[in-house]
Amino acid sequence: MTSWIFQANPKTSYRLRDALACVGQHDMKLTWDIRQYGDQVHSGDTVYMWEAGPKSGIVAVARAITQPGEVEEDQWSLESTA
Repeated sequence: MTSWIFQANPKTSYRLRDALACVGQHDMKLTWDIRQYGDQVHSGDTVYMWEAGPKSGIVAVARAITQPGEVEEDQWSLESTA
């Protein structure tokens, strides 16, 4: 298995901390836009979730539960609200 770092920028792309708070309260899954190496990410891989900004760093550790594919963006993606 492989490990990955998925990066979010709350000002320009994804509100990761908001998404994680909601996932923690409800049995929900996050979707992620993989722009590079999508053909190498596999179900079961470890994912370190990094948030950029003044308090940057890894804010969560997760596991990929599906192979990458086309899905609708979730509500925390800023690109989906533009």
